[in-house]
Amino acid sequence: MKSICLTALCYGWAILPVAAASFQLTEITRDTNTVTIKWNAEAAKSYEVQSAAFVAGPWRSRASVNTATTLADWADTEPASLSQQFYRVALVTNSSGGLERDGLFAGDFIPSNTTLLGEQSGDIGANAVFLASQLGAGGARLVTTGTLTQLGQNWNYGLSPNDRLVVQFATGTNVSFYITRMQGDFSIGAATFLRQNHNFDYRVAIPGASDLTFTSDIGSGNPTFRATALGTLVWSNVTYNINLALVGDYRFEIDSSGSSYLNDYTMTGTVDAPGYSLNVNQRRRFEMVVAVVNFGGATRSESSSSNQDWNNNTLTIGGEVYKWVNALKQKSFKNGQPSSVDTYWQASGGVLKNGGPFGLYKFGAGSVFGFVKFNLVLPNEVIELESWRL
Repeated sequence: MKSICLTALCYGWAILPVAAASFQLTEITRDTNTVTIKWNAEAAKSYEVQSAAFVAGPWRSRASVNTATTLADWADTEPASLSQQFYRVALVTNSSGGLERDGLFAGDFIPSNTTLLGEQSGDIGANAVFLASQLGAGGARLVTTGTLTQLGQNWNYGLSPNDRLVVQFATGTNVSFYITRMQGDFSIGAATFLRQNHNFDYRVAIPGASDLTFTSDIGSGNPTFRATALGTLVWSNVTYNINLALVGDYRFEIDSSGSSYLNDYTMTGTVDAPGYSLNVNQRRRFEMVVAVVNFGGATRSESSSSNQDWNNNTLTIGGEVYKWVNALKQKSFKNGQPSSVDTYWQASGGVLKNGGPFGLYKFGAGSVFGFVKFNLVLPNEVIELESWRL
């Protein structure tokens, strides 16, 4: 059976931030079987490099790097068959502090990361059902149980178990899908099913990383997009209880000249952990246009996208109340790379502490290493929220 990609992110290898990090990840490269990561470090400090095949983990320790200067790097081999990999670097510290810093980072990151996990898992789940249906039933019916096992560039299918569909990646990560509803156009493939009107309800479990139930209702009724996320998510060794609802506008159109996509929704609900209570009120607007162009007699696709995230969450932690006030992160991409950095990218708004001014959202670009990032600037430190390589 020809190999298929089980995730929309299979083309990329990404660096993810860690809440405790105050350093700058500057580069990630992959040459055949070798992966190299570089970052700005503190001299005479120790860092741990971690990797995962899935954005929610489980994360495994790959190396401990002791630094003598303010520049650090790590290189290792990865199998060429790996379709995707995520990396993060953490400063090793014996301190148990950082409650405020880690809480604020999570207040920005966890809700968005949950929706990203929903998008990724929905893509993987739909592709897995399509592949299992081809291998297990010749495409004659939907197959939502059994096991798909990655073997190099190919996949094998087994009938067991009969209550869920398990995807076993070559990296050792097992993802289990408990699919309860799957209605829509599945005649062509997973991509068509996800882009067109559909109902898709499932639970996805990743040992040691997450156990979340997602629902997705697109195109039926008004509003045109409704989704929920309920369950647990583990991040930086903390288990968060997730209860989120997404409501908004969804549009997808396609013709011979290309396609356009819009998803503009408000996210509300709660994220809780021991001593941590976050009331979520965020809005995200994502728009993408893909144009089919003729170049030298051959056609190719070029994409442009914009993304705006407004945060008005409220966090209670350590007896303090933090309130995000129209905290905006705005960015754009062309063919997957940051674009219009000087004109479109921006950050604004900030965070109140117990009703008084406390932190500001800032956008910055570095010309030396070629990166752009969003920071939350506090009175005594800077929390890096996102970083993108130019």
